[in-house]
Formats: sequence, structure tokens, C-alpha cells
Amino acid sequence: MKRYDFIAVGAGPAGLSTAEILAKGGAKTLVIDKKKEIGKPLACGEGMTEFSLKKNRYE
Repeated sequence: MKRYDFIAVGAGPAGLSTAEILAKGGAKTLVIDKKKEIGKPLACGEGMTEFSLKKNRYE
């Protein structure tokens, strides 16, 4: 059985961005979604701001 530090259920903006941040920090992550193709249809980020999208936001 594989083990993960973080499992995102849903590959929308929140799940993907959280998984990315944790993976860059060394966590073993898994993202699962009910759709076969991620990003179609395009998901809305709604509350995302320009600040939250900057690469160095957590440094």
C-alpha cells in the first residue's frame, strides 16, 4: 500500500495549488478527481488574488 502525506480530493484550483506547495516542500502528494481530464471544463479560482499567485508567496 502506498502512503501519502497529503491527498487532495478534487483537482480544482484549491486542491492543485495546495498539492503543489506541499510537494515542493517534500511531501508525498496525491491528487484525485472524478473527471478523466483535469482542467476541462476550466475551473474558476474565484477568491484567488494576484498576490496569492506569485511564485514567492510563501518564502
